[in-house]
Amino acid sequence: MVVVGSYCPGNGTISQPWTQQGFSPCFYFTLVPTVLLSVCLLLGALQYACYARFGRAMEPKHIPRSRLYHAQVFLSLLLAVQPLGALLWQGLAAGPLYGYALLYGCLSAGGWGCALGLLQLEHTRVLAQDRTRGHGTVLLLFWALAFAAENLALVSWRSPLWWWSLGDAPQKVQFSLWVLRYVCTFTLFVLGMKAPGLPHKPYMLLVNEDERDVENRQVGPPVPRRCWGGGCRGAEVVTTTGQCWVIAVVCEVSILLGKGSVGPTGSLGW
Repeated sequence: MVVVGSYCPGNGTISQPWTQQGFSPCFYFTLVPTVLLSVCLLLGALQYACYARFGRAMEPKHIPRSRLYHAQVFLSLLLAVQPLGALLWQGLAAGPLYGYALLYGCLSAGGWGCALGLLQLEHTRVLAQDRTRGHGTVLLLFWALAFAAENLALVSWRSPLWWWSLGDAPQKVQFSLWVLRYVCTFTLFVLGMKAPGLPHKPYMLLVNEDERDVENRQVGPPVPRRCWGGGCRGAEVVTTTGQCWVIAVVCEVSILLGKGSVGPTGSLGW
């Protein structure tokens, strides 16, 4: 049976951020998910509005099929599910469920869910006039803050209120969950700098290259050329300038050696 206790354990208060040589867990696990969700939800809403108004859907041929992008999606989904799983475990097996833990689980799941939505948005849509490559500022800021928050927990290394001593099973589980979050956020931050789910070039540059390729294909085939007495001008189809020069040299040498016959129109017969 789930037992719901007070918001902070031990009759503590959120107004005391620093206690017993470290951050108060009640303060830390209230501040971190609130900041992350606020950044992702508010700034992400503005980014979504910009993409909806000024963006365009990317053509499927320009969307990378990258395993690293699938790794980004998997890690984001894992970080969204992990606090809910920890919340369920704490409520059923680890004793009373405090209010700050309930708030942390809900806000963290919401924040990482928003980040996953922005990741999918940037994977399939692009701003019409965007000439840059890489993820947007909102996602990069979110991943950087999430990784910094996990590093911030190291400040409370000597605090008995945290799990660093690994004295019992709940502390070992909490420490394992922190290691999982640390590795996942670090990996997401590194992959975010690489942006494997986005085109390897700015999308508008790829579109312009495709348009130039189409225009080049619509132009007729090269002018047929034939070796005349003065060079290459008619009959043989030449695809490159180098081939034309080679044929011209062969024509001149053939005329000098008497290997070719001059036709009625002045063209060489072979």
